[in-house]
Amino acid sequence: MKWILFLVVVLLPLFGSSQSKGASNPGYMGKHFLISAEGSFSGSFLKMDEYWFKYGGAAEFVLGKRFSLGVSYMHSSVETFYFPMSDDCYSYPSFTFNTNAYNMDFYFYTSQSIAPLGSFFRLQATYMRNYTNDFYQNGVLDYDKDPYSCPIYAPSADSLKSYNIRVSLFYGRKRIFYNTLVVSYGVQFGVTVFNPLTYIVKSNKSNASDIFYKATCYENFFSSFIVLNASIGGIW
Repeated sequence: MKWILFLVVVLLPLFGSSQSKGASNPGYMGKHFLISAEGSFSGSFLKMDEYWFKYGGAAEFVLGKRFSLGVSYMHSSVETFYFPMSDDCYSYPSFTFNTNAYNMDFYFYTSQSIAPLGSFFRLQATYMRNYTNDFYQNGVLDYDKDPYSCPIYAPSADSLKSYNIRVSLFYGRKRIFYNTLVVSYGVQFGVTVFNPLTYIVKSNKSNASDIFYKATCYENFFSSFIVLNASIGGIW
């Protein structure tokens, strides 16, 4: 996957240089490199009565006593009912909205202990790739309509894509057990470039691409606004 390649290209040179600079890059017990599995939960009960589970992984490299640099990846998939569409014969009440999020992470530790132990802030810049592969697959035939006279969409019409970016701030704590096992937990606040206001200003059409653009604005904004996050991994 692209994010794994990105991780290797960015972090391995730093890891190599740290072996000759242990004094200037102390880390916890001289350890500098973290790999962890990460999960999050968020929900919206304002505009959208919906919740999201996301999962992925993260890598972090300790550069100093109070600072780390990292990359991470998160995936989410949800069936959304908030953006229906219809044509002359069918109604399409839902489709699957998927997001792959590729993150660049900057960690700032505030505790008196050596990174990555204790309280920290994580500033995150995210590139989000959104897609669906089943846009027309949940069609419901309208009453008294002849399906043989209805439009037929090519399989490629089911696949739609969009892209946007997000900036977020995470506050949490890291605990280290047995000098190797790292557990992290906290809360994250994020804002996406595409948001409900962006959609309202841009367009109010009802074609497939515009419906998916609207889903991008709402789904990513509300799923990123307030997020509970936890991770578990190891340090070397």
